[in-house]
Amino acid sequence: MSNDYSNVSIGNEESTCIRSRVFKELDENPLLSPKKLAKQLDLPYHQYRNYLTRLRSEWKYYHKNERGSKCSSLHCFRGKLCLDVF
Repeated sequence: MSNDYSNVSIGNEESTCIRSRVFKELDENPLLSPKKLAKQLDLPYHQYRNYLTRLRSEWKYYHKNERGSKCSSLHCFRGKLCLDVF
């Protein structure tokens, strides 16, 4: 299976395995860069850099519950406050 984001041809099973391993590593440490991910997963960085970058972006922005970028519940809260004048 050829991927537009990578110059590496990887199979579907291998892709799923790498994806789950990357998501697991990012769950434990969300600040990992693609270079450090490749080192921890024993993958050649120059071959997998685009694929790891895409997976990291997917984990951060498009994955269920946006695990990488949670904001507080009051982030966009607007309210009105009425004060009585004594």
